[in-house]
Amino acid sequence: SMQEIFRHAELINILISRDIWVMHACYVKTAYGAVLFTGNSGAGKSTQGSLWERYGCGEVINGDRALVYLEDDRYKANGFVYSGSSGICKNAPSLLRAVVLVNQSEKNEIIHMKPSQAVRTVFLQSVSCPYRETELRKKLEFAEKLSESIEILQLNCKPDEGAVRILEKYLQK
Repeated sequence: SMQEIFRHAELINILISRDIWVMHACYVKTAYGAVLFTGNSGAGKSTQGSLWERYGCGEVINGDRALVYLEDDRYKANGFVYSGSSGICKNAPSLLRAVVLVNQSEKNEIIHMKPSQAVRTVFLQSVSCPYRETELRKKLEFAEKLSESIEILQLNCKPDEGAVRILEKYLQK
């Protein structure tokens, strides 16, 4: 698998050593900045990306992975060489606006995560080699710093235009 290739090639470790993090997320470039839809497999990350494209609100840059890094004291996102089953893999940096944990629901709503939930979400959705203690410490630091700088939201949603519009309205603020 691609994950095995990256692990053996040490690519993830090289990126982490340069404070560049790979997140398991669908990266959508919007007028408001990069939005990273994250969550467990099957949560609806790619569906949300497709909906943002369908309703003219954004462009999917990568369907499954995004690079996140600090540049000029601001967090940015960019595509990654691996895109999972989506096959969408572009190189397009953008300022990071929000990380959005997607949950399927009967209604569309945005929930502001408590700081501990935000850190946990970023930590769990960041890719690293779990057997290296130094990387785990760096990963926790990254999750804490990102959560202090960027909005980490939970989007409970149906796979419809309403989910796009509620988040779009929020991001306009």
